[in-house]
Amino acid sequence: MTPSQPDLSTLLTPEMFGIIAAAVATLPTALILGVLVFLMRDIKNDLRSWRTEVKDDIRRLDDKIDRAVETLNDKIGRAVETLNDKIDRAVDTLNQRIDHVSADLNDKIESATMNLGRQIEAQRGDLESLARETAEIRGALRMPANLPRQSSRADELAMRNTHASTKVAGKYAPLARRLTEEAGDRCTLTFAEMDQLVDGLPDSAHTHRPWWANDQSHVQAQAWMAAGWKVAERGVKLGNAVMFERNA
Repeated sequence: MTPSQPDLSTLLTPEMFGIIAAAVATLPTALILGVLVFLMRDIKNDLRSWRTEVKDDIRRLDDKIDRAVETLNDKIGRAVETLNDKIDRAVDTLNQRIDHVSADLNDKIESATMNLGRQIEAQRGDLESLARETAEIRGALRMPANLPRQSSRADELAMRNTHASTKVAGKYAPLARRLTEEAGDRCTLTFAEMDQLVDGLPDSAHTHRPWWANDQSHVQAQAWMAAGWKVAERGVKLGNAVMFERNA
C-alpha cells in the first residue's frame, strides 16, 4: 500500500520557517549560491519544457484550426456545387416550360391565322358571288325596252329572292341563298344539309329549340328572315329537319 504524502501546509508553520531561516543563516554563502544556481537551472529547464509544451499545444491547435477550416471549406464548396446544380436544373426546367408555352402559343397563333384565312376566303367567295349576282341584276335592268316583257309568279319570286340574298352575309349566308333558290312557299331542310351549307351548326341548334326562333337579335334568324323566309310554327324537329315558309 502506497504511503500517503505529508501535508506541507501542516509542516511549513511560522516556527518551521524560523528554524529554516536560522539554519540558512548559518550556511556558508557559497553553499547558498550553489543551491540557488541549482534551483535556477532547474527552473530554466522547467521553463524550456513548459515552452516546448506550449509550442506543441499551439502547433496542435493550429493543425486543428487548419483541419477545421479545410472541412468548412469543403462543406461550403459542396453546398455551393449543390446549389449551382439545383439552380441549373431549375433554369433548365423553366426553359423547357417556356419552350412548351411558346410552342403552344405558336400553334394557337397558326391555327387562329388559318381560321381567319378561311373566314376571309369564305367572305371573299360571298363577295364574289354577290358581285356576280349584282352584275346579273344590272344586266337584266339594262335589257332593251322593245323586248317583250313576260311577268310571272316565278319571275317575281326570283327577283325578290335575288334582292334578299344580296343583303345577307356571314356564316349563315349560304343557308339564305339556299332558301332564295326555292321556288315554292315552303322548304324543309335536314340538319345534315344545313351542317354542310354553313360548315357545321352549333350544338345548341341540335338540342335547343329557341335557337330556331324567328328573332332578329339572332344572327341565324337575321339570315333567313332577310332572305324573306321564317321557321314555320312547329316546324322544328330537333336533330332531324326544319321546315321554313316564305314570309307573306
